[in-house]
Amino acid sequence: MTNEEIVEIKKQLEEHEKRIESLENLFKSKGKRIITRRKSITDHLNHLKSEDFFDQPKTTQEIIDRLAYEGYHYRQQSMTEPLQRAVRQEILGRVKKNKIWAYCKR
Repeated sequence: MTNEEIVEIKKQLEEHEKRIESLENLFKSKGKRIITRRKSITDHLNHLKSEDFFDQPKTTQEIIDRLAYEGYHYRQQSMTEPLQRAVRQEILGRVKKNKIWAYCKR
């Protein structure tokens, strides 16, 4: 290899380094994106339980209204299975309240 070829290769490498550096700076300036897991209905029920919401028996509609107040909107059909699962897993208990099931702390 001649000196001229070596000089040419060095120039190309320097050019590539500049391009790579500018691309890296472009990605750094955009910042990192934080990925968070979406909360499930069970997560919301556990949160309400930790806030002592279930100290008194609550109907499904009362639970839906409280979650809506906090910005989480669910339909009645969406709540049935998670509430039953919470009872089976002994996270919550349930009692009859005016012929309607109500959920409370266990």
